[in-house]
Amino acid sequence: MGDDKKAIADYDLALRLDPSKIGAFHNRGISRLSIHDYAGSVADLTRFIEKIPTEPKSYVSRGKAFAFLGNRDRALTDLNKALELDSKLSEAYLVRGTVYFMNDNAAALNDISKAIELDPKSIRAYFSRAFIKQFIKDYDGAVEDLTKAIELDPENVLLYHLIATTYRLLGKSDLATADDKIAARLEKNKPTPSPIDLPLTILPKTN
Repeated sequence: MGDDKKAIADYDLALRLDPSKIGAFHNRGISRLSIHDYAGSVADLTRFIEKIPTEPKSYVSRGKAFAFLGNRDRALTDLNKALELDSKLSEAYLVRGTVYFMNDNAAALNDISKAIELDPKSIRAYFSRAFIKQFIKDYDGAVEDLTKAIELDPENVLLYHLIATTYRLLGKSDLATADDKIAARLEKNKPTPSPIDLPLTILPKTN
């Protein structure tokens, strides 16, 4: 987060010296998103989109910011626009899927499955799909996705915590305990788990 704050200060200076540097608005908007300044991120990304309306990733980023602000409709509008511009943008499907979650779980799973199809090494996508499958009580499906995610990132503590929880829901306490032990060992050796940067925290149920 410290690096993002420094980057924002640098972009502030760049824009004071030359307000026409439109790319600085985009980059500052991404940094503001990272430090949870969602309103600031929307403002910067909107300035960028007004000048360059054909960059799909800017719509994904602004869609994330809108979702964190609880504005589901604006988030979906941006994510749909991103996919209109680039129908193979895995991140757009992943984020749109998490925005659909709890409002339309079938659409959520469909989008995240598409994200995996386009990027089969996306740990966040497997984690997200597993999270939703667990929510809808497809525990075997959740275990399958988490197993794949662990293959891709065998030292990610969060994955072991979720798969242990899922095994308990399946009544497989021995497997759950085994994964708890792995998570405890990883936490001891690596106190700060590798971040998944999961957009599932957005999950707005209302606009």
